[in-house]
Amino acid sequence: MRNSVFSFEKFPKQYGNTAKPVYNQGGAETCWAFAGTSLFEYTVDHKMNVSNTSLSVEHLVEKTSYVGGCGFTPKSKEGGNSAMCAAYFVSGYGPVPANDYPWEDDVKLNPDYDFGEAEYRATDIRYIEAERNDDGTLNSDTNDIVKEAIYNNGAVYCTIYSDRQTQSTNSKYLGSDNVSYYVSQRTDINHAVLIIGWDDTWSKSKFKTKPKSDGAWLVRNSWGAHAGDKGYYWVSYEDLSIKPEITICDYEEM
Repeated sequence: MRNSVFSFEKFPKQYGNTAKPVYNQGGAETCWAFAGTSLFEYTVDHKMNVSNTSLSVEHLVEKTSYVGGCGFTPKSKEGGNSAMCAAYFVSGYGPVPANDYPWEDDVKLNPDYDFGEAEYRATDIRYIEAERNDDGTLNSDTNDIVKEAIYNNGAVYCTIYSDRQTQSTNSKYLGSDNVSYYVSQRTDINHAVLIIGWDDTWSKSKFKTKPKSDGAWLVRNSWGAHAGDKGYYWVSYEDLSIKPEITICDYEEM
């Protein structure tokens, strides 16, 4: 059952843009932290009507590790999830400005890390239940909830399957334009990205395997500006791996 209060009779057919520069996670397995940090940036940008919010991924990764002293145990810059991001955001530990704690492109943690004060604290994080049709695609209610969250809050954190070759023409899921992505079979999830917009008219002919209908999510990745369209991709509405997880509805300045 859809639990939506979106006040418009109809969503815009296109929404979102690719103006914000994309980060590069390098060799670290920290896509989850880049997606989480970007989620908060987009929320602040959206609420404040700006486009230059820049928050620290390094601080999030270090604080949610064994050196952070708040219950998490990762020993290196490795896998995490949206729950770790949410806990960090509501705790008051972070996020902090990126200039204070710039990203270090390595896999090691710093046992002597000097944690600073948070700039913001999330006060309302909404978890999104991804309901699916019998064929595995997200149902229309879930798609509307995701659109509503993007429209109201700026972005939605989601997970997806990446075939590790998404930056090359060898990918079995990437279209010839190098931006249209569609996983047409059920598979495991291994990557975190951010949904920041949509296009109901994105042609199904752009995908390597053709979905039934037009339409795609505008997705912000963390592989730098050289991948996709300046770091962004268009993922079919019918992608069988994409799973929206959280959005930040409100926050406070610390």
